[in-house]
Amino acid sequence: MKEAGRLIAAATDRRAEAAGVRPGMALTDARALAPGLKVLPFDGRADARALAALADWCRRYSPVTATDGGDGLWLDIAGAAHLFGGEEALIEDLLGRIRAFGFEARAALADAPGTAWALARHGAGALAILPPGLTPGGVGRAIAGLPVAALRIDPVTVAAYIRQLTAENAKPLVKQHLAAIRGLFDYLVTGGILPFNPAAAVRGPKYKVKKGKTPVLNQEEARALLNSIDTRTIAGLRDRALIAVMIYTFGRVGAVLALRVEDYYQQGKRWWVRLHEKGGKEIAMPVHHKAEEYLDAYLRAAGIWAQKKAPLFRSIDRDRKLTERPM
Repeated sequence: MKEAGRLIAAATDRRAEAAGVRPGMALTDARALAPGLKVLPFDGRADARALAALADWCRRYSPVTATDGGDGLWLDIAGAAHLFGGEEALIEDLLGRIRAFGFEARAALADAPGTAWALARHGAGALAILPPGLTPGGVGRAIAGLPVAALRIDPVTVAAYIRQLTAENAKPLVKQHLAAIRGLFDYLVTGGILPFNPAAAVRGPKYKVKKGKTPVLNQEEARALLNSIDTRTIAGLRDRALIAVMIYTFGRVGAVLALRVEDYYQQGKRWWVRLHEKGGKEIAMPVHHKAEEYLDAYLRAAGIWAQKKAPLFRSIDRDRKLTERPM
């Protein structure tokens, strides 16, 4: 079959595999390993029709059959094995007839479909039968030696796991789990253990972190915040004035806390505030009428109008009185 502009082996028989040829190998590499390799054209539609016909034929063993991918069959033989003398006799008869048709075949029987799939495709022998009712520990021991590919992990499985995690955990934690899973499968792909990364196309929950940008309060939020402050104390008057200046000037917290009394001054009919920003930069701007109202109320109550060089916003002592120290 052709893939990415090159011919690759879609399937191989025992002699080709004995020479080292594997499905998915480039045809040039396969011929280098087996110079006498016989190559037949790949017809996926014809193969699918043949596999579906074989699944219908298998209804002699079970009323419930289905195809599995392009090279497998599912059979649910519950309640039918006794008609053939038991489970082992049924499967041996099935394998014998399929091989008589000219197909290579392997089979496995287990309580769980995933276990049967793993043993049939990756087990050591052509036939594996696990006794019914086997404990989880027993199943684990039966599949312990199988390769990672036997886990049958595909993008749908990974996506379902991520959805389950998202329903039970915080989004950042889920994204960490997904990143770890992707890293693991990348390592397995690089090592040639898996053909592709089943988590590569899976998307985690959307989660954004704002960095370097302070969300701006809207008018209603700003009013609610300022009105929630108890202004019956000097500390409340100070906090309301401080927050009003930050809201209406968009000044940094450090610049507002560094204000001195003289940095709030009258120019013409307007009151202004002078912020000392980083790098010695000064920014002067007119004060919003609400911030002016709150600053005046704070300064009157504090009685510090004349202390021009003193800090505008000061700390509170144990007696709930203003100190000379800045906040």
